Amino acid sequence: MDFDYAVSKLARDHQSLRQKNVQSQREKQRAERRAKERQKRLDERKRVQELERRKLRNAKDYVNRCEAGLKANENDVWTLQPTSIHGDGDKIALPPAVLARLMGEGDGGDVMSGGSPLTFRVGIRDPEYVFP
Repeated sequence: MDFDYAVSKLARDHQSLRQKNVQSQREKQRAERRAKERQKRLDERKRVQELERRKLRNAKDYVNRCEAGLKANENDVWTLQPTSIHGDGDKIALPPAVLARLMGEGDGGDVMSGGSPLTFRVGIRDPEYVFP
């Protein structure tokens, strides 16, 4: 009897150990899954933050380049006076000094050699405007 009792107790102990082992394996896998999901969310959050940082940095760089371009070209601003020119289409009369500069007199380059029309940006200056 003692032997049968010892065998059954050993079997119960082994069964209990197997169940605990299976349970610990499941808990370990669950913990690993949670850790992977947490890491994935963290990586995604970092990726989004880095993307936002890049967008902001690019926007700031763009503003700096624009401001630097505006500051560098402050002396190149041409103020044109409106002149009535008869005929079809929109026209602007340019002063002779501007025409000479466009034609490249003095620097050897001919701006008009491409054969394409010149394009101008015409606007009304607002001294209170600040670039965003």
